[in-house]
Amino acid sequence: MRVFRLIPCCLLMILLTCLPVARAQTDGTAEAPPVDKPAPPTDVVDAAIAEVNKQDNGVTINREDLSIDIETKVCLREAEFLEMLACTKDTREHESILVMEAAPSTIHLGLLLLGQEPGEPLNYDLDFDPPKLVPATGPEVEVFIVREIAGQERETPANRWVQDNKTGEMMKGNTWLFAGSAQTEINGKPVYLADVNGSAVSLVNFGDDLLTLPGDLTHENESHGKAWAPRTRAIPEVGTKVTLRLRVEAPKDEPAEDAPAEDAPAGDEPEVPEQPAADPSDNQP
Repeated sequence: MRVFRLIPCCLLMILLTCLPVARAQTDGTAEAPPVDKPAPPTDVVDAAIAEVNKQDNGVTINREDLSIDIETKVCLREAEFLEMLACTKDTREHESILVMEAAPSTIHLGLLLLGQEPGEPLNYDLDFDPPKLVPATGPEVEVFIVREIAGQERETPANRWVQDNKTGEMMKGNTWLFAGSAQTEINGKPVYLADVNGSAVSLVNFGDDLLTLPGDLTHENESHGKAWAPRTRAIPEVGTKVTLRLRVEAPKDEPAEDAPAEDAPAGDEPEVPEQPAADPSDNQP
């Protein structure tokens, strides 16, 4: 089992008393709704963010920008099918474009510190016969891939790296849900499931996903995990280091700041391999 660095105990105790945490894995029955807790003081949140950012864990939280940067690298750009945008090391690299050293539980913590409360991964309601599929829920998270092009940092919506396996068209929409995975016990020890199984940013639902696409597409239904494929021409060579950026909306009780202006439209970015001009097809749905 892959072991990740744990959050310092003092910080963990503060967070457990101030912030919502992932739900425990159950037998499939619904849990009672959590009791609302007041928002933690700003200085507590700032201290927690500073603590996370100083750890050597590949995760940087930016409270002003409401974003989280995650160090990743390309591990796949050609494949018959794709089930993950990003997974953890030694898990699902055979079906994921990006691989990360960061623990999904650390990213979960970062999203909590940005005021997001997780929903639920896809599951099944056992009160029905056969069990009824219940789609994942959670606050929306936009996902971007950040790399340096011509000396400038450029953000690319992550959906531009994924295509429909049947039509070859770029995946529509760039919104994932903060489902929040789940906690269980293995050998008597608490475990965050996405840390074990690598389900960091999913394209199909595994039921233990940190982030997943809206809808009821799973790795077991009629698509059998073959709905998506890498958009090879947009993806740099295997081994290329890129930053995965998660951006959230301000919590409803906090005013949102004006978004910074973009350097250029997404369609201006060259494809990979390098091209002198943008591919006009990138602007097609």
